[in-house]
Amino acid sequence: MLLKADSQGNKIKILLPSLKERKRYIEYNIRGVDNIDKEFIYNMIKKFIGELGMGKAGVMILKNNGNKGIIKVNHKHVDEVKTALALINNFNDKEIKVECTKVSGVLNKLKEDV
Repeated sequence: MLLKADSQGNKIKILLPSLKERKRYIEYNIRGVDNIDKEFIYNMIKKFIGELGMGKAGVMILKNNGNKGIIKVNHKHVDEVKTALALINNFNDKEIKVECTKVSGVLNKLKEDV
C-alpha cells in the first residue's frame, strides 16, 4: 500500500494503478444544429441509462464546442453511452443526428480534432 503525507502531516492512502477506474473518451459530432448545451446531452444520456447507470458509467462531458465534444466514460459502459447518443434525434423541434466519431483511451488524441 502506498502512503503519502498531506500538508498537515496526515498519511493518505493512494490507490494502486490496478484499482483505478479505466476510462475512455468518446468524441461526438452533431449534425443539424449549430449549438447544443452540455445539459441537454447529459440529460438525454441520463434518460437512456438512468441514474444508477450514470453513476456506474461515470459520464462526464469534458468539452462541448458547438456541435463537437468529448465525453469521459468508464471502459465497461462505452457501448451504452454510444447507444444513448445515437438515440438523440431532435432538439427544439429540429431534426439532429449525433455521431460518435472516435473512442480513445488517451485524451490528447481527441483534443487535436475538437
